[in-house]
Amino acid sequence: KAISMIKSKINEIQNKQNQIITQPNFQVVDRKLDILKSIPWTLAIYQKGLDGKWVKESDFLRLAPPTKL
Repeated sequence: KAISMIKSKINEIQNKQNQIITQPNFQVVDRKLDILKSIPWTLAIYQKGLDGKWVKESDFLRLAPPTKL
């Protein structure tokens, strides 16, 4: 009985996986890209010192959202 339950769960997962692969929901992807494009971001470079602490070496700031991802 346990083996048939495990097989049933595996089939359920595989069916969901195949559905995601063959029929992706582009609305979700588009929403994520819109969110990422609308948020200003920063980038910094850190170096780990001999004492084990992180020290900021350089800081790049982008105030405008990226145009393409």
